[in-house]
Amino acid sequence: MRTRGTSTSGTLLALSALVGLSGCPPCATHAVLFSEDFEGCGGTCGWEVGGGQGELVSTVHPAEHGLQLTGQQVTARREVSIALSDIRDSLLDVSLTSTCRAAYLTLELQWEGGETEALPLSDDGAGRSSLYGVLAGEKRIGRPPGSVIRAVVIKTASGCVLDRVLLFHDQGGGC
Repeated sequence: MRTRGTSTSGTLLALSALVGLSGCPPCATHAVLFSEDFEGCGGTCGWEVGGGQGELVSTVHPAEHGLQLTGQQVTARREVSIALSDIRDSLLDVSLTSTCRAAYLTLELQWEGGETEALPLSDDGAGRSSLYGVLAGEKRIGRPPGSVIRAVVIKTASGCVLDRVLLFHDQGGGC
């Protein structure tokens, strides 16, 4: 996971996603495992794109960027190394800000050892070709401590723009 400055709108969207998914405001028990805002990088920001093309584009305003995926059956894959230390039997949450609709997009985690696990997504009904919406999902995982996520994979049946990808979990204790 890389660390860099985030845009104001990206931060607000991420906080909104945390509030919407968890039912309470972000607090010390929410651990961000992976965050991509497509700012401060070039090319495809380290994402490998297959089955189509990917490029950084301006999104909401000229200073805000996202990864535009074009083509049919496009895959964007980002190698990561996220060790899960203490989230056995916990919910793993994802939030994507995108022009994609949930019906046309999937997010998968590739685990050390090669196993792939999809996280179901739903949308707020606003994701359209010219309007950004938040896609969100959660999945209870039963991985042993020390399990490692090796890649985040996003697949889309048609082109769209990804503006923010956030993977997090609640470490317990509530808000």
